[in-house]
Amino acid sequence: MPSRHAWPKLTTFSVSAGSTFLAVKRLKGSKATNQRLIVTPNALLNEHAVVTEYIADLDPNDLLFRDEHGEKFTRFHINYLMKNLGKLADIPEHKRFLHCLKHTAGILMRQSGAKLEEIQEALGHKNINNTRVYLRTTQEEVDAARSNAFAAAVGEDLDSRKVEIRGGK
Repeated sequence: MPSRHAWPKLTTFSVSAGSTFLAVKRLKGSKATNQRLIVTPNALLNEHAVVTEYIADLDPNDLLFRDEHGEKFTRFHINYLMKNLGKLADIPEHKRFLHCLKHTAGILMRQSGAKLEEIQEALGHKNINNTRVYLRTTQEEVDAARSNAFAAAVGEDLDSRKVEIRGGK
């Protein structure tokens, strides 16, 4: 999460060769990165379309995240939103924090087959060991692996038996 003195402004975005990039500055000695916004036909995941529309009328020094009065969000605003929106989404109470989104991103990238180094770069970690903390195996994956291993042990066809998990097989 940005520090109180580095709230994102419109100048946080840049355009190069038709792609839009977000400059991400992190705390705790992590790496600063430029991340290309996702472009996809899926409107829910199309970061480029959403951001382009959102920033169209902003001035270069305008804050990106403002409250209902046009003031910058504080950490209290963000925590309030995470707790209330998390409750509406039926997210367990212990996961209704902004930092959990970073864990989710790392896990989803791993489940989709991303390399550890790619995940490290996306999360902005200087030390690969910090990335490993975010990549814990889910209970769903453990259950699927155990089920598939026992199916293989008794000679079942894994292609027809393979237990699926979120994010892949």
